Amino acid sequence: MDSDPKRFQAVKVQQFGQKSPLYFIDPYIPCPESGCTSQELYDLYHPGCNVSGGCLKFAYVQQENGTFRRVFEQLFYQQPTADDVFLKVSSQLDRGYPACFEMAGFDDERRRQGLPETGQHQVFVSRYCYNGQDYVFQQMFVVPSKRY
Repeated sequence: MDSDPKRFQAVKVQQFGQKSPLYFIDPYIPCPESGCTSQELYDLYHPGCNVSGGCLKFAYVQQENGTFRRVFEQLFYQQPTADDVFLKVSSQLDRGYPACFEMAGFDDERRRQGLPETGQHQVFVSRYCYNGQDYVFQQMFVVPSKRY
């Protein structure tokens, strides 16, 4: 199946002093109000997602020659409430790119290692930092849910 760029959510980050834009790509698009009532509809709205609820997340930087280089790729799990889906990007730069970013949820490696207990109204947040090549896991913590 060919990818359709209109079916992906993308966030472009370009801060003062940054070398080139950083693009966060999320293939997850919320279902229509009527819901994803069939597997076909679910697959249409959630390309790159698996049956366990994980969805691929990507980040790319645009290089000087105009090509894009992937700097982040994770199978990522988020809590089901849309109120807590967020992306927070550091204003500090490291080698010309945002030093770190945080996203609600956790990656597949943290899931396999086992997650700490959370309260009913709490969500996981994961921090990834730039190492000069890629964004790598730095820390996971728990914050109060925005929904409550």
